[in-house]
Formats: sequence, C-alpha cells, structure tokens
Amino acid sequence: MSSGSFTNNKNGPGFRLTYNKKLERYNFVVETKRRRWLLYIHCPKSTWVHMTFMWQRTRGLTYYENGNLSIINRNPLVITTNTNNPSPEINIARPYDLLQINNFGKLEITQFAIWMQLLTISNVWEVYARSVENDQDANICCYFKKGKRY
Repeated sequence: MSSGSFTNNKNGPGFRLTYNKKLERYNFVVETKRRRWLLYIHCPKSTWVHMTFMWQRTRGLTYYENGNLSIINRNPLVITTNTNNPSPEINIARPYDLLQINNFGKLEITQFAIWMQLLTISNVWEVYARSVENDQDANICCYFKKGKRY
C-alpha cells in the first residue's frame, strides 16, 4: 500500500507498507522531503491483525497492533531533498515498478480509514474494539465468503 510519490517511485514523500520476504517482516515508511521514519513489524502472515499507524512530524511514527501500543520511532533518518511530485492517490497491492509486476500484494483489508486528527490511546482502542465486534450482519456476510471460517 502506498501514497504520494511512493505510488510511482522508489522514494517518497508519502507512506508505504510492504512485506519483506527476507526479513519476514512488514516495513512501514513515512517520508517527507527531508526525513524518513521506518518501522519493521513482525506479524505472522495469514494472521488477522488490526494495524494503526500515526505520524506527526514532531512526535514521529507510532504503531498500534490490535489496539495496543507496539512501536514508536521518534528518530527519523535525514535524507537528501526529494523532488518527486506526490500523487494524490493511494495504491493498494500494486508495485510502483512494472518490472515487479508479479509482486502484487495478497491481502484482505476489511477497514481502511485516514483520520485528520491525532488519535488518543483510547480512540485507538475504541476503533480496534469496534472492528472486532461480533454482529449478526458480519456473521451472515462472512458465512458466504469462500475460505476458512474462524
């Protein structure tokens, strides 16, 4: 998943979430024209997880997993000025490089939201709790989906 210049380039500014097969970790990058924040996230493949990322230039990059604070990166790398023109798109499961066309993501996103304000810890927990609520509509919908039921 990527946004900004990451939609068409190797570099930002923007954000990018990818899976690194060699490290068996997800990489999440937020990049401005002069700074880069990077997180490595260990999350077993084929496991449902609720991910929340928050970024502020002054506070850095924060990751919550299943409603709980997991990682904070307050120390960005200084990078040379990036002159890429950001795209107003968000791409999901599409590589930026056509030479990597076979590396499409294989994932399912059940909820995607961009918040215009910084969430509090209790906001993050509430969003997570609502995403795992057990309701009748979800049960009926998921009953007809192909694949394993848990």
